[in-house]
Amino acid sequence: MTSTDPLPKPTKPASPPPGPVGGVRHRGRGLAHWPVRFALGLLALAVLALPFHAADRYYLYQKYMSPQVKLSDMSLSPNAPARWSRAGRQLPATAAPVVLAYHDIGPQPGPFVVTPRAFDEQLTALQAAGYHSLTTNEFIGYLKGGPVPPRSVYLTFDDGRGGLWVYGDRILARHHMHGAVFLITGRVDHDRPHNLSWNEIKRMAHSGRWDFQDHTHDLHRRAPIDAAGHKASALSHRLWLPDRNRLETPAQYRSRITADIGRSVDDITAHGLPAPRLFAFPFTEATERAGIPGETLKDLLSTYFTATLTDVSARPLTASRRAAAAHQVQRLEVTGSTTPEQLLSRIAPWVQVAPAANLLDRPDLWTRHDGTRQSGLGPFVGAGPFPARARHVAADYRRTSSLDWTDYQLDATVQGLGDGTNQASITVRNDSLDPVTVTVSRGYLTLAHGGRKVATRPLAPASSHTVHVTLSGATTTVQVDNATSVSWTSHGSGGDLTGGVGIRTGIKQAKAPWPSFTALRVSCKAPQRDAHPASDNRQTKRV
Repeated sequence: MTSTDPLPKPTKPASPPPGPVGGVRHRGRGLAHWPVRFALGLLALAVLALPFHAADRYYLYQKYMSPQVKLSDMSLSPNAPARWSRAGRQLPATAAPVVLAYHDIGPQPGPFVVTPRAFDEQLTALQAAGYHSLTTNEFIGYLKGGPVPPRSVYLTFDDGRGGLWVYGDRILARHHMHGAVFLITGRVDHDRPHNLSWNEIKRMAHSGRWDFQDHTHDLHRRAPIDAAGHKASALSHRLWLPDRNRLETPAQYRSRITADIGRSVDDITAHGLPAPRLFAFPFTEATERAGIPGETLKDLLSTYFTATLTDVSARPLTASRRAAAAHQVQRLEVTGSTTPEQLLSRIAPWVQVAPAANLLDRPDLWTRHDGTRQSGLGPFVGAGPFPARARHVAADYRRTSSLDWTDYQLDATVQGLGDGTNQASITVRNDSLDPVTVTVSRGYLTLAHGGRKVATRPLAPASSHTVHVTLSGATTTVQVDNATSVSWTSHGSGGDLTGGVGIRTGIKQAKAPWPSFTALRVSCKAPQRDAHPASDNRQTKRV
């Protein structure tokens, strides 16, 4: 283009598109726009919160699932297992189970805490002695008449302490044994890690090594029982109501107990566990002081449980048919100072034995209970020493290992009987619900049951008498010198009437001669059908 060329005619700019001035037109956002933005915002918040959530979950995991301590190898004495095995060989080949009571497993030993090493050694000793552990179902099966391994223990752990998961679980696994935990359900998940959590309990149950039974929800405590503030078990006593200045009524007591037990059972089943079938008394007590008219604490508990467990009992109730009949089993407590040797030696007297022995051959198997603070059979066999002030001596034979004796016979010879100055007694069905006592003097035979005289028979006067006692079912028959007989049939049957032998000798005046036993033997007798089964409502009778 030259300078003479006309300038080009400017073109008219195109009109801008509709929309904001100087901007570009946007399409309409529509209804889907805001949900997308909201979702993106939530995603951003989730990304930001994830570390905090993970930290919280880790905290809760640590709080409610304690790490387990790895097992250390034990360094046992080379002859320890052999020694424990020898101890086992001295026990009967077939016996009722023994129930052991533990509390916690932990590094610091105490009255209720066994160290992991001690627990490991105890289980090693039990296995060396030929013992197997039972599940709760197996133990209940025994109480109902079923079989168990020849030598068995039922391992129980009260309260639900955290050491059972941290230390005890792996030790049980090492020995392929089983334990039963009696939970205070109101303490689970609280005071961690001292007590178990429900997460740990579920893991333990899933392993198959543990089952869980009942120890109340919130009654493992002592509370005031009078205006003075004296405290006792909140389970077995009516509590003092300060605002009303009186004790609970029987109805209030019953309501409180049933509510607590119902809550504990619900707590266990709500976490996917089977309903508990056994109950352990708090503080190992088994008292009947609640004072409910026409009902006992045992009656209340029997509506929920097959049997109750205690470490103390008014009469021996170690695992036996007698205990099954009473629906209550006595346990052997293991403390922090119990050695494996002590455990095995303490188990031995609890093992049930057959009624077949010369009872005078083993003075060490007798327990004196006459208040003289003497031991042994010296006064019973004429060897002395005789008590200086007491007028009688008394002893029981194998009190905790003769609980199931039934259908047996006893033969005894007593000498040194003076003219009405002394006498000797034999008790059979010892510690049962109806013990029977035979007493002979120079010229008389007396039969008593439960402390009440049944009959008195004259004897041909003599300084020596032979006594033959036969137990068949509920009937006890006594014959003296093959001439004079008397019998008693108890109202009851089975485990309520089983028991062993006790003896007693006494003098009626100072310096009178003491009678003595020169023979005392028990032997098994072929069982006969019970003349009065439990369903028989006839009155007891004398013959």
